[in-house]
Amino acid sequence: MASGKDSSGGRKIPLPTRGQLLTRLIRDRGKAEAYASDPTKTGHLVTTGLAKAAKHKGALARVWSDLTALFRLLAAWAKGRYTQAPWRTIVLAIGAIVYFVNPIDLIPDFIPAAGFVDDAAVLTLVFRAIRGDVEKFLLWERRQTTKTKRAKLPTKGEAKAKVIAGAKTSPPKNSPGPAATPKR
Repeated sequence: MASGKDSSGGRKIPLPTRGQLLTRLIRDRGKAEAYASDPTKTGHLVTTGLAKAAKHKGALARVWSDLTALFRLLAAWAKGRYTQAPWRTIVLAIGAIVYFVNPIDLIPDFIPAAGFVDDAAVLTLVFRAIRGDVEKFLLWERRQTTKTKRAKLPTKGEAKAKVIAGAKTSPPKNSPGPAATPKR
């Protein structure tokens, strides 16, 4: 095990090895599969994870974009909006989030400066393993955003009709308007 210094007193804290992190993920695979089998539980896990992540954003800066991509992937999957991710990818992503949410893991989260080192390492390991599937999700997500924007934009004909309708109902710029009454 490697070691890192605790910012509170300079004590050396043993850092988990890659093997220890993988062993922990494999051990918790059943829990991850249980979450994956229940979209409602998965949604709750994402909500819990997002709340914890928001509180510790500074400590998670190095993995923030990967972590938030996992949250969005799992949320879209749990809602049935994104169904292309393989089961293995969903289980690994959930396993990483379960590990992250658990405050008592290989390095407990309450240890200053070091508490999220193992969480970041697990997230990085998992993200590397499923990067291709996450990139496919991100592409899908961008396409959905583009479709939504297109759906909100009026067509050329609708825009022209709105301009014409607005011109018919708006008083001329120098006119006092219909509410004005002549002075006596």
